[in-house]
Parts: sequence; structure tokens; C-alpha cells
Amino acid sequence: FLAKVATVRGLTASQEALVNKLGFFVGMPLIMAPSSPPSSSTAGVPSPSSPSLISAPKDALLASFLSGFAAAFASLFQSRARVSGDASAVSALCASYPPITLLLCAVFLKEKVTRNKLLGMLFTVIG
Repeated sequence: FLAKVATVRGLTASQEALVNKLGFFVGMPLIMAPSSPPSSSTAGVPSPSSPSLISAPKDALLASFLSGFAAAFASLFQSRARVSGDASAVSALCASYPPITLLLCAVFLKEKVTRNKLLGMLFTVIG
């Protein structure tokens, strides 16, 4: 909704997508910041549950990076579609990604498709 307001008030789709991402990257560190300062005994020491990025598998890092890269393009295309089309129709179309994700995960990652997942997909498509 706010993105549509921005384009109606004068931003181009590309400008809206850029400002949207700036807002995301400014907001994310604030949201992800720890709520309390680390204690002196653990300062600078990563917890066992969160390994450093340096030791993360390279294919996992590549997949995550490509996911973000694709999301940037998707955001731009969504902004352009919202400018030239009906915001509610564009939003409904963009909300179809969960069923697509479910199908891709079932095919490529061999994830089990449960009854609850199918019901969720059905409600998404009907909605």
C-alpha cells in the first residue's frame, strides 16, 4: 500500500524500489540488533548456535546471495507493475509465491508436502 502511495505521489517505479530497499537496509540492522549488550565473558565470541559466515558452506552463501539478488529484481518488477496496474491485482499476484515455493521445495529439495501445507496453498490460491 505504501509503495503505491509513493508512486501515486510522484516517484517512478525505479525510484520507489530504490527507496524501499534503502528503508529495508536501514531498518534491518535496527531490527536485528541485540536487545541487550553482550556480557563481558562472551564479548566477541560467536555463540555455538550461530557459526560465522566465514565457516559457512559456500553453496549456502551463494544461494542466500542469489535469493537477495532475485528479491531486488522482484521488488523492482513489483513496483513497476503497481505503477501501471491495479495495486490489489498486483498484490494478489505477488502473494502467489508461497504455493510456488512449496512446489519447488517438493520437487528439488524433496520436502514432504503435508495436508496442512496443501491446505495453506489452497487458501492462498483461493484468497
